[in-house]
Amino acid sequence: EWRELKFCPNLALQMARYGAKAWPTVCLSIGMASMVPVLGSRVMTPEELALLVLALNLVEGLFAPHGATGQLILSRTAAKPHDAPESASLLMRWTSVYALAIGLGVAMLGHLAIPLIFGSAVARATEITRALLVVGWAHAQVRTMSNVWAGLGQPGRAMGAHSAEIVVFGGAIAWLSINPVPSGLWAVTFAASLAAIVGWGVASGSWCRGERISPLECLWPAGDDWGALRPKPQPQREEPSPVEESLPRAA
Repeated sequence: EWRELKFCPNLALQMARYGAKAWPTVCLSIGMASMVPVLGSRVMTPEELALLVLALNLVEGLFAPHGATGQLILSRTAAKPHDAPESASLLMRWTSVYALAIGLGVAMLGHLAIPLIFGSAVARATEITRALLVVGWAHAQVRTMSNVWAGLGQPGRAMGAHSAEIVVFGGAIAWLSINPVPSGLWAVTFAASLAAIVGWGVASGSWCRGERISPLECLWPAGDDWGALRPKPQPQREEPSPVEESLPRAA
């Protein structure tokens, strides 16, 4: 950063240290997103791979609004570190509601919308998309926790979750390569879902230990959360009485 046209070595050093801590986590996150279709292609036919890629992109698109919300959490954490964990836990609880709503929508309309938009040849992608919604939910939860840790200057805390997900998925693909199954597409879908849940479990365990809360407190809204949806009453402005209007105003 430049301050009054002068380079600040101390700030640059802090940025370099932060980047060094955040870089492995970013690489692992990007690597896992690419690993599913790349490694999964070893046990799938080209047609199954196309269906998997389409389903993965649909799930990521459905949970795309959550990414922008996560950036707000990161900014809030940097500005008010003491208030951010509660806001993040609230966001994770509402993410479960959002995932449920998306799941119901895909279950009711997916078999109509996906063939209509992408063609009848990929109609099977509807079932895969439904199954992979758990991956979108788990990644959204982990992303929220990662943003809070990044705002607190601890981006490396998410590394364990990404590493566990990669190890589980890589191990599952290695096993499938030795033991072929009738449907490679469903096997890879199950492996990706299992790996995402394991990664969420690792991140959730670290989060709950740090905040000293139960994992259930991050899964579903409580009574106070539902009450927060009600609009807050706006304070009514009191009109001055005729007597008050007749009084002389102070200069």
